[in-house]
Amino acid sequence: MKIGIDANGLGRLDAVRGWSNGPSFPTMSEAAAIARGSATGDAVIKAEFVWTTIRGSAGELRPFWMLTRASGAAFLLLEDGALVSATEAVL
Repeated sequence: MKIGIDANGLGRLDAVRGWSNGPSFPTMSEAAAIARGSATGDAVIKAEFVWTTIRGSAGELRPFWMLTRASGAAFLLLEDGALVSATEAVL
């Protein structure tokens, strides 16, 4: 759920997202994300499940994996399976 807070400090439901109709949450496991984000000779060494807004790609209700390779290169693995360089994403 996304709850907005107004000027009086009162909350209101802004958005809801359910994952109960999917096979699992997150849709891709950490192990699968690491395999998807690794490259030959440059394996993913760190995977973090992230909830933040990326204009046009992710929002509060669309979490993703932040992957760091051994070389230091960082990538975002979005819910739709797209692998995007973190330098190209607008955080």
